[in-house]
Amino acid sequence: RTAAEIRARYPMLSSAEVKSCILNSVNFYTEFVDTVSTSGIHDHFASLSCAYSTALSKCNSSDVYLVNDHRIDTLVLAQTRIFSNVDVDLPLEVIYKAGQFIELNNGFDVFEGAEFLAVIENCQGTIMPPFAPEDNPAELLGEITSFENAMFFNAEDGIDVESIEFYNSDGDLIETIPFQESLSPGKHLMALKNAVEIKDINKVKFVNKGKQVRSFKIQN
Repeated sequence: RTAAEIRARYPMLSSAEVKSCILNSVNFYTEFVDTVSTSGIHDHFASLSCAYSTALSKCNSSDVYLVNDHRIDTLVLAQTRIFSNVDVDLPLEVIYKAGQFIELNNGFDVFEGAEFLAVIENCQGTIMPPFAPEDNPAELLGEITSFENAMFFNAEDGIDVESIEFYNSDGDLIETIPFQESLSPGKHLMALKNAVEIKDINKVKFVNKGKQVRSFKIQN
């Protein structure tokens, strides 16, 4: 079930990457150290979260150079450019998505019966988190919870925000991010790709006009 769902949601991941997310996202139990190779029990939702993070990291690649022929259905992403001189053979379906341009060089060929699509678009919109906020499988303690690189929170009455401050468990400010948004009432998803590591965050403060308007503690 898990491998099939990861492949369906994130076709840009290789078989090895799918396997790694599943095996490295188990719930660890000391009593399984000598009896199970992973020393734990499979966690479907943690595996999906790992796959989402891995897929996002692929989108962060500026340029992608393809030199090995496609052997399976593939989605290739790049923020800026894709360069390819490989074969797309029957019965494969291969899609390239890049932010600026896609260059098909000598040696690139699409065989009869295969399907190939090249699209110029921001790859960020291609990768969606595996859970809608209301489907969040983690137990919500208070108003906020987190996955590896994303944070769900509930703005019950709506708030105006100029910046967001992140604090560690010692109460130290570790990052301030300009935000400038009016958050409508309801649940929101915030991706933290390049700013801070979600594992280091203990408390989040939403600030407007120099004053705290809302704060949350995170249950990781």
